[in-house]
Amino acid sequence: TYMRGLGRSILQGAMLGFGDEAAAGIATGLAGVTGNLPGNSVAEKFSNIPSVYKDIKGAEQEDQAAFVEENPTTAFVAELGGGLVTGGLAGGAKMAGAKTLGQVAKTGAATGAKLGAVYGAGTAETGDTLEESAINMAVGGAKGGLIGAATGGIVTPTLVGGARVIGAAGRN
Repeated sequence: TYMRGLGRSILQGAMLGFGDEAAAGIATGLAGVTGNLPGNSVAEKFSNIPSVYKDIKGAEQEDQAAFVEENPTTAFVAELGGGLVTGGLAGGAKMAGAKTLGQVAKTGAATGAKLGAVYGAGTAETGDTLEESAINMAVGGAKGGLIGAATGGIVTPTLVGGARVIGAAGRN
């Protein structure tokens, strides 16, 4: 549904690309707690946890891909909004101590690189093997870190500057 896709997009941004993993982990855990894992014995149920997680994660990714295809702008804005909340929480205190726009840009670039690397890893496609997954996450993390450093140094000062202008206008 539309609302579920919107929520997934916000969660994906807020969790730096790990929203589908988080949702699958929670759903798998709930299946275990409620006794809804396949298998007759406890050992069978326990051994089925990885396949249940993989199936749920795959379904989450398929549903989200369909939402993004049908609502690309909404999905982008929602994911960006979720990410801005996380980024603001991660870098807000550091930004508050910046005295100049240059310091804000430097802090924004450093924070953007760190968060971008995590986001890049979170949105990387996993491979068929652990080695392929690790390589894909490393490449995604490197790309995200570079993009985050570049855009964090531009976007963050713009947001902070805009907030200062709005705050000053509100005091007058």
